[in-house]
Amino acid sequence: MIIAEVKNYMDSENSKHLHLSSMSNEPLRALIRDEIKNIVSSDSKKGPVRRRGSSRDEETSIRKFGSTRDEKAVELIRNEARKVAKEELLKYSQDKLNRRDFALHSGGAKIISKYTSKTYEQWPNEWYKKTLAYVTGKGITRGKPPVTAISHDTNVGQCWPLSGQEGQLAIFLDRKVFVTAVTYDHISKDIATDDVLSAPKDFEVWGIIDDGTVSKNDDNDEDFGVDLSDDFSPRMESTEDKCGRRDDDQYDDGLSHLNHLEIDTNGELHLGSSPRHLYLGKFTYDINGLPIQTFEVPDHILKYNKPIRAIIMKIISNWGKPEYTCLYRFRVHGDPALPTVSASDPKIK
Repeated sequence: MIIAEVKNYMDSENSKHLHLSSMSNEPLRALIRDEIKNIVSSDSKKGPVRRRGSSRDEETSIRKFGSTRDEKAVELIRNEARKVAKEELLKYSQDKLNRRDFALHSGGAKIISKYTSKTYEQWPNEWYKKTLAYVTGKGITRGKPPVTAISHDTNVGQCWPLSGQEGQLAIFLDRKVFVTAVTYDHISKDIATDDVLSAPKDFEVWGIIDDGTVSKNDDNDEDFGVDLSDDFSPRMESTEDKCGRRDDDQYDDGLSHLNHLEIDTNGELHLGSSPRHLYLGKFTYDINGLPIQTFEVPDHILKYNKPIRAIIMKIISNWGKPEYTCLYRFRVHGDPALPTVSASDPKIK
């Protein structure tokens, strides 16, 4: 990309003093590595990033691209190098929050597909193609599955698109947690290839309490009043099998009987209708802020905190994309709920 831009520029100027055909990727990598060192050094000193490098490595890298007399071409290369360097630093910093993520898929968390909104689908415009797609399933462009939103990879395009501007993501955490904060990651405006209007704006977070006090007979599935230990028993097919180990066709076919979720998105499956539904707060993600934003559960809610085993991110609005909302990564932080042990337990001596 960088080489192509420089080549287009130089061709338009009828300049011949940069020998682009002899360029290799190694000089560019050296330039990027030097720029990363500059940014890290600047950050550690709390000072501005050095714009004009004077190191021998940087000057050598630039000379390998051609004469430094062409200021515009050199500056173009510098700008692209800075962009790549910042992207790499951003990816490096994404898991440096020093807070455990209990919603991480690779850590054992799972998507609760029954309570998660439908993935966005793009159908053909022509009626005959639409009919064919309805019958055969071919010609439909489907987004990535919801499990994408609880995975490490947050590169451009690695997001889960849900239909419309409202919806929800339901997650079965890797263990019971006293939730204290959540984090949402979106792609940076500086490196986004598309607009960021599909990012969520206002959202609520709800926890499903699992403190062992609810009767197993309370199986009102409609308002999530089920016994979690029963509902997510290892004897049942895991949501990881449903979401993470199938191709997109099988995954979407598995959700075909849940189309009523789209109708219920305004009510979010009656969240708040059961004493097991714990409201953890309403938050706003700012697309003009940092790509990674952490939201603390308010103190007045923490006073009534209870062990949470499932959590729902309820999207109320996005930043202006009517067709779909993209979720890159949603994290859940807190303290593990330690199992309570009776004094009469024979294991206690």
